[in-house]
Amino acid sequence: MNDQEPKDLWQALKCAWQEHKPSGDPTLTAGEQIAAMRKKMAKMHRGLDKTDFWGAALYAVVTVPFIIYIFTTPNLVVRIGYLIIIGGMLFASWKSIRRRRSTPQPIADAPVMEWLKYDLAKVRQHAEDSRTLLWWYLLPFLVGMNISTWGMKVDMLTVKIPMTVLVALIAGVTYWLNKRVWRKQWLPMQQELEALLRVEESAATPSNESK
Repeated sequence: MNDQEPKDLWQALKCAWQEHKPSGDPTLTAGEQIAAMRKKMAKMHRGLDKTDFWGAALYAVVTVPFIIYIFTTPNLVVRIGYLIIIGGMLFASWKSIRRRRSTPQPIADAPVMEWLKYDLAKVRQHAEDSRTLLWWYLLPFLVGMNISTWGMKVDMLTVKIPMTVLVALIAGVTYWLNKRVWRKQWLPMQQELEALLRVEESAATPSNESK
């Protein structure tokens, strides 16, 4: 990285971080800004690793009982509902594994901009998964639970309708919270990283042309 690049990065970081800095904080140097960005991204990756781990554990805990129910429930319609739920869980697990492996992590001493590109790729993946959560995660759960519930030979007023309302409520709250996280966390973080990379690319172009 040449002497001009930290100055250009400082200008971009100053704009991108302005709304995230508490009022009254002293202006940071370019190196401190970059270090703060990397610290923020490292914390994000640790949080995502924990989320993926507990998510996989949750999928296993939820899937095992439904597999048992398939072999112990004589009702065909109920079995179909359980199969849809299991399929949704397996697909969600596959997406999590694919997301982790799709973007190779840079080496430890890679340039800062390589790490920012890696961070941006991961943030974009999570933002897209968060944006499309309805069809790949909630829809199999909604369809499978409703099919299995209405296929059971139980009372409609005391079991079927309350269960349907409960499932819809759980899905609705999950969707609302997820959209909020997408709007408040993933989208601003993605825009922040994109702004930094655009400035770096525009700063690198003149230096390359001068050569």
